Amino acid sequence: MDNNGQLQIRWDADSPALRKPRGARLTILDGPKLRGIPLDLAHLASGSFAYNRQTEKVDVALTITEPGGRVIREQTTFLGPLLAPDVQAARDRDDLRTENQQLRSDLAKEHDRSSRQEKQIRYLRDQLERELRLRRLEKQSAPDK
Repeated sequence: MDNNGQLQIRWDADSPALRKPRGARLTILDGPKLRGIPLDLAHLASGSFAYNRQTEKVDVALTITEPGGRVIREQTTFLGPLLAPDVQAARDRDDLRTENQQLRSDLAKEHDRSSRQEKQIRYLRDQLERELRLRRLEKQSAPDK
């Protein structure tokens, strides 16, 4: 369904393929722009995904990988008129805002990960220095043979 350029992509959340999937991905081809969106169990259970389209033709595919490795794929195409430029600009701005928030979140996670690794490196370096000092002291205090 399309509502002023926002597509509501829907699927049967009660489908047997969605009971215990190993993975799920929504692939959206919107004009020249290809987006792959991994779906978690919560998204699959909701039965829908909202997408702000940019062009008059949007191809959508839902790919489910079952625990045994079997792949199920369903696809559809949406055709509709282009949005008015002001609506399109607002959609672009919203998409950029969402992408910016995701990038900021990813950056914060990487910063935290980097900080934890730096602390671990400092700890290991301190441990190594202590061990080397102890070995030197043991050598100095050991009687010569």
